[in-house]
Amino acid sequence: MRDAQSLLDQVIAYCGNKIENSSVEEILGIVGRVTIEEIVDNLIKKDLASIILKVQIIVADGKDLNFLCRDLAEYFRNLMMIKLSENPEVILDIQECNLPVLQKQANAFHGDEIQQMFNVISRAESEMKRSSLAQMIFEMAMLRLADVRPFQQVDEMIKAINSIEDQPPVQTILQIESTEQIDCSSPDNQFDHNKNWQRIKQEICTRKPVFTHYLAQCGVIKFDELNLSLGFKDKITLDQVKDSENFYLLNDVVKFICNRDIKVELSLNNRVTIPIKNTAVSDKKKTENKNINKSETEIIQDALDVFGGVVIK
Repeated sequence: MRDAQSLLDQVIAYCGNKIENSSVEEILGIVGRVTIEEIVDNLIKKDLASIILKVQIIVADGKDLNFLCRDLAEYFRNLMMIKLSENPEVILDIQECNLPVLQKQANAFHGDEIQQMFNVISRAESEMKRSSLAQMIFEMAMLRLADVRPFQQVDEMIKAINSIEDQPPVQTILQIESTEQIDCSSPDNQFDHNKNWQRIKQEICTRKPVFTHYLAQCGVIKFDELNLSLGFKDKITLDQVKDSENFYLLNDVVKFICNRDIKVELSLNNRVTIPIKNTAVSDKKKTENKNINKSETEIIQDALDVFGGVVIK
């Protein structure tokens, strides 16, 4: 109570008779609710540059990052309460919360994501107390928050991993898929659609081998001088290719191969024709044996390569 009275005296000395939230935040070195709401909005938009800029401004203003960690952890807790409760106003302190903003942000996250974010920020606070690099630890934690994704069903992950192991070499896939029918709506002798598509697949699989699996699950709907439209038969693969890093890589390779800006569109399309793999029975048995002999560590690493995420021990 004495500490509270001392702080109140400081606020009155600074503000006079009219005390405002911003003044209290400045004196106590805490980050206000509006700033935290903006940080979470940037996490939803995956706006890494704005997140780091916001952190640097907070540090320059002399705010305590440990306090911010605790406030963020509480904020993620509130988002989870919004997600789980039919009457969140009973659980939350309505005077301290902006309920409409919390509800909108909670709807933008999966429950798994909020739980992982809470774990990341809690771990960061613990590490910051033991390190002289508190700001760096906090910045890396914020970037990690922006990369959090929901957990996938274990059965689906194992199925996807096994399908990667069962793929023939990249060259074989390219040869089999060379018979795909591509819609070339504009005749242009300088733009060889079929050849460019084969080069795109070869280049992107070389840069990131997991695309061998992704491209084996899709078909070309349309490819001309302005547009490349790909259809995927399953939503899991579509979501993986839509991931910001993978989608950026796909666009970069398309522009590199075609030497022009081409709009890339991805969609779920159950009618696309997926080439049939021509794998010998003996090769299939070898693959099955290889999967059986895989260690737990190798399987987990394969899962991380495909889906991202973090191992929680």
